[in-house]
Amino acid sequence: MRKELGKLNGLRGRFRATVKCFGWKKRFRQHEDRTVMLSDIYDENGTLVADHLWLTIGKQLASLKLEEYWMIEFSARVAPYAKGYFGSRDGVFKPPRIDYNLSYANRFVVLWRPLDRDEAWRQFHQQLDANPQALRERSQAAGVTVEEQRLAEAWEGVLALAAQHEEARLSLLPPEVAQRIRDDRTKREKHLAEEKALAERAKAAGVRVRIQRRREAEEAEKQRVALRQQRREEREKQRRPRDAA
Repeated sequence: MRKELGKLNGLRGRFRATVKCFGWKKRFRQHEDRTVMLSDIYDENGTLVADHLWLTIGKQLASLKLEEYWMIEFSARVAPYAKGYFGSRDGVFKPPRIDYNLSYANRFVVLWRPLDRDEAWRQFHQQLDANPQALRERSQAAGVTVEEQRLAEAWEGVLALAAQHEEARLSLLPPEVAQRIRDDRTKREKHLAEEKALAERAKAAGVRVRIQRRREAEEAEKQRVALRQQRREEREKQRRPRDAA
C-alpha cells in the first residue's frame, strides 16, 4: 500500500517521476490501451510517495513521444482504487484491498532526457573539423596523429558533456537522494580503479587476475596476523611490571 500517497488522498498536486517502461492494458471487447510505468514518484515537497505506478497514455502523453529514463512533471489527483482477485476460483487467496493511484493526470512537462551520445559525438567532430589547422598543431604538440588527437578530444568532450547532463538530472531530485547517488557513483568508480590497478599488477607479475587477488589477500592476512601478534606482545610487556609489583 502506498501510505505516503494515501496521505494526499483527494488532493491535486504536481509530481515528478521517471519513465521506466511501457505496456498494454486490456479493455472492453479486446481493445487495448498503451500504458507507461513511472518510477520514483516525488511530490512538490520532494517526498517519495510511490516507488512505481502506471498511467494510461492519452493524447497529451502521446504527443511527448516519451522514451525510457525520461524525467517528467505533471499534475494529478490522488484517488483510491480496489486491487486484488475478484474471481471465484478456489485456491486463490488474494482478497481485495484499497490502494492509491494518480488519476486525471495532465499538464505534462519533460524535465530531462538522456544524452544522445551519438549526436554529441557528431557535433564534437564537426567542431574539431571546423578548425583543422589548430587541431593539427595540437596533434603535433602531443606527438600523435591528427585522427588520434581528434578522437581523444571528441571523447573527452562527450564525457564532460555527459557529466554535466547527469548533474542536471541530479539537481531535479531531492538533495539526500542526489547525494546518495553521487556516493554510490564514487564507490563504483573507486572499485573500478582498484580492479584496473589489480589487473596491471597481475600483468606485471605475469599471472592471472584471480591468482594475483588471492596472493594479495594472503599477504594482507599475514600482515593482519603479524599486527595482532605484535599488539598481544606489547600488552604482555605492559602487564609484566604490574604483576611483579
